Amino acid sequence: MYTWNMGNLFQKLDRSLCNDHWQMVVPNTSVRHLYKLKIVHRPLLVLVNPTRRREGEKPFRFLASWLVNPKF
Repeated sequence: MYTWNMGNLFQKLDRSLCNDHWQMVVPNTSVRHLYKLKIVHRPLLVLVNPTRRREGEKPFRFLASWLVNPKF
């Protein structure tokens, strides 16, 4: 994804780095490029240990009515 542009020139400038120690300590870190507003660069959002769901996996849902019916 290009993170900076000026006219017809597009570059990948805004990046993040980590080392092996960081990956061991915070294994699920991810980086998102946010939309640029009134600046020429796209800001980065670093998410530390976000909860990730696999594609197609649905979150568990619980209905309190299940406790009322003895068949559930």
